[in-house]
Amino acid sequence: MKTLALVTLMMPLMAFAKTADDSALAARLKRSEQNLGEGVIVKTVDKKYVDEAIKRVGGKATVEFGPKDQLAVGGVIVGSGADGLASRSNSDPTSPVVIRPPITPTTSITLVGKADSYNEQFCALPVTITASGEVLTDENMYNSLRLGRSNDPFTPAQFKDCAELNKPLRLKAGTYFVTFNNTFSIVQLGNRENKVIPLREISVPNCNCDSKVSYQVYRDYRSTSEVAKSLTLLKILPNAVIKEGRALLNPQIIAKSISYDNENKPGAILEDTLRENTYGLVVNGLYTWFMQLFIGSSASKTQQQGQSTFVLPGQYSIHWIIDGQNVYTPGIRID
Repeated sequence: MKTLALVTLMMPLMAFAKTADDSALAARLKRSEQNLGEGVIVKTVDKKYVDEAIKRVGGKATVEFGPKDQLAVGGVIVGSGADGLASRSNSDPTSPVVIRPPITPTTSITLVGKADSYNEQFCALPVTITASGEVLTDENMYNSLRLGRSNDPFTPAQFKDCAELNKPLRLKAGTYFVTFNNTFSIVQLGNRENKVIPLREISVPNCNCDSKVSYQVYRDYRSTSEVAKSLTLLKILPNAVIKEGRALLNPQIIAKSISYDNENKPGAILEDTLRENTYGLVVNGLYTWFMQLFIGSSASKTQQQGQSTFVLPGQYSIHWIIDGQNVYTPGIRID
């Protein structure tokens, strides 16, 4: 459901999106559950996390399941300009002026899900993307990065604008590159809009078997959307991080470097092939950056049956280790 029309965003008036009641939100969250076979269940997070996030932003929010799949809860106010900044307790001019802290945000993004000891923060980076998909760089973008703290652009150490999971990140209206747990999303944030984005839970239940099973979830680069998101991040990183590698990497080069072989981690970027296609170019850990496919606290996080992995919408694959043998479930699309 389209929540905000362009003409609404341009008018300095109150505009209300269609409001969903609690049962509609519960039904939408339940509808997100999928059974993908191979013992894999994908669902949105528990409704309690969404309810808590909506409460934090004053009960009015846009719950976004995808760019074209949104649900307004409590009414969304756009550009009312009706903030009361200060007030006197009475008409006496000598009485104190009471200024209350703005605990409830007016414009924010909140990612909701179950935090663990490794993944407790999400981050956002402002981006300017033209109608043709070109990523424009500017000082505002560079100022939102912490240069020199980390060569890994996936960690919160590289971004200035971060917040704990389930808490609002106060931002200005605009387009943002949002990252959590080594997964990405491009998010449009309207003026005076509090956007709540439920994470997706990839769950692998225990099986009644005598096999030892563990797994790794990784981004599937056979998806053009995953390639586009990675190239967006690559293009907005400043020269101090990527340098001339930015000009040589493009979807065509990446397409030549993607593994389609089930014996070689399908959907992954093959480092040697990428090296050949870029004529041996190595710039500031460029290959390391592209090879960090795995979801989690490190590039090789392995999980056991009965555990869950939380991700933003995208396309993923699973690398299974069953009794020491490698098996792959490719092309898991999570909307």
